[in-house]
Amino acid sequence: MFFKNTRRFFGRHSLESMQALANYNNINHNFKNYFGHTQIQYEESLADKLKDNSKSFHQYIHGKKVGAPSVSPLKCSDGSLMEQCDIMAEMLVTGFASVFKKGILRPSSHQVYHGAIDAVDITLLDVSTRLGKLDASSSIGPDGLQPRLLNPCRPGGVDPASTFLPCR
Repeated sequence: MFFKNTRRFFGRHSLESMQALANYNNINHNFKNYFGHTQIQYEESLADKLKDNSKSFHQYIHGKKVGAPSVSPLKCSDGSLMEQCDIMAEMLVTGFASVFKKGILRPSSHQVYHGAIDAVDITLLDVSTRLGKLDASSSIGPDGLQPRLLNPCRPGGVDPASTFLPCR
C-alpha cells in the first residue's frame, strides 16, 4: 500500500516512487523465497552435523524418499508367498504384460524379451562414485534432496545411505 500511495503523491517516475517500488520488490522476493531458503539452511545444518548426529540426517532422507516404495511379498499362483526381488519383478512384469497382450497381435521385435530381469547389484563404490559426480550447484532431484546436501556424505556416510536402495 505504501508504494501505491507514494506513486500517487510523487508521480509514477519520481525517485521516491522508484525507491518504494524497489523496496516493495525486495520484500516480495524475500517473502516468496523464505521457505526455500529455510529448507536450504536446514539441510545445510544437517550436513554440517552429519558426523555428530547422523541419525537425524538419515531420518530426514528417509522422510524425503518418495520414488522407492517397498513392495510386500506377492502371492504366487500356487498360493505361496514370494519375497525374492527378481522373481517378484518377473511376476509384476508378467501381470502387467497380460493386460496388454490382447491389443498386440504381432509384437515387434523390440517389444518381446525372452530373458529374465537380471539381479541389480549396487556396491558402496558405485554409490560413492555417483555421489562424487554430483554437481553441488545443480537443482533439486526428483527425490527432493539438494546435491549439496549429499556431497558431505560421500567419504563416510555412504554405507547407511546405501541401505535405502531397494533390492540389493
